[in-house]
Amino acid sequence: NNVIIQNLEIFDSYDGDWGGTTHSTDGITVYGAKNVWIDQCWINLCADGALDIRSNGASAIGDFVTVSYTRFSDHNKVMLIASSDNNTFNQGYLNVTLHHCWFDGTIEKGVNQRMPRVRFGDVHVLNNYYEEIGFYCIAANFESDLYVENTYFRNSSDPHIMNNFGQGIEDPDLVAVGNIYEYSSSSQATGGDAFLPGDFYTYTPDPTHEIPALVMNEAGTFNAPDNIAPVANPDTLELMNLTALVVIEAVDNDTDADGGDLRLGVVVNETDGEVGIQSNRILYKPNPNATDNDTLLYQLVDTQGGIDTGMVVILNPFTSTKDRLLPDAALSVSPNPVVNEALVRYSSSLTDAIQVQVFDLAGRAYHGSVQEQASGAGTYQFTLNTRALAAGTYIVQVRQGQWLTAERFVVAK
Repeated sequence: NNVIIQNLEIFDSYDGDWGGTTHSTDGITVYGAKNVWIDQCWINLCADGALDIRSNGASAIGDFVTVSYTRFSDHNKVMLIASSDNNTFNQGYLNVTLHHCWFDGTIEKGVNQRMPRVRFGDVHVLNNYYEEIGFYCIAANFESDLYVENTYFRNSSDPHIMNNFGQGIEDPDLVAVGNIYEYSSSSQATGGDAFLPGDFYTYTPDPTHEIPALVMNEAGTFNAPDNIAPVANPDTLELMNLTALVVIEAVDNDTDADGGDLRLGVVVNETDGEVGIQSNRILYKPNPNATDNDTLLYQLVDTQGGIDTGMVVILNPFTSTKDRLLPDAALSVSPNPVVNEALVRYSSSLTDAIQVQVFDLAGRAYHGSVQEQASGAGTYQFTLNTRALAAGTYIVQVRQGQWLTAERFVVAK
């Protein structure tokens, strides 16, 4: 009991056993232990399960297990909680919290199923990120109770399914609240009451739209302390028409000095056209009634803690006004993170009127947060008041005539 497993990569423990039937040894197996914390690990390419939580007889049952900030990749059957419907001695045990984990289906064969597959246990699935899952993500099976909260499913088959109705002393329950399903429109089964995690512990969920960038940057083994953040270089896309879906390879133009694995988080502003992210590319469908150019801002992460905000200006073929991008150096926020107030500096030799806008990562604008302080000789200064803003990540965008630039800042409380 009272075990911490942290900062390990566990991988390559079998040869050619994708089906998980040749060997029964998992990457990690938890049974007969209470109060187990598995944190900041990366588990991939193992036999049978990547991380299974189960029993080894009635006197040895895993219980009160937390799996946090752990990455799973290149594995078929990822996580099984309880191995048999017949083991009724599991009732009342197998209490598990699974939070801020990355189920990464983008590497090699991907991840396929059981993330987790649950019997008997009460499982809280909180703030996790599922990307390109092959078969299904979460399964509520025999007598299980699941609470799936503020979790992001991207381009994944069957985010949550339910089975084994009418077979136990109670049916499985699955409650889903606050989740985002991006290109993941297949089974999202729910039913029953499950439980309320807040009855057992105090916690504050992270906003769901922040999960892809947060989890990709923090899940897995510890980040290098000297990591260099990526640089998101501005892009311009000229549309040929207002009907065709456009694929934007934004990452191709971005750089990382220490060779980080560049990934797209989310598009952070409200755009005129429809946008989504699939296979690390931005999909953009123009508004067929658009009369002006469009701008999208996206998060770029290096999976090692570094983040930047990229900008794509999308030019409407039927307007003569063509937006241009200013270099990132034209705009700064200091200090950053911001506690109550910061100074926004903007440099420009243009004479057009300046429009400054602040919005959060869901695209919601916050008016009255910025007040001009001083200007002259091509330099503009604004006071950024964040007292009314909740803690989190925001974007300040400056538009001057046809020119645009933006900068990310963090509000700390």
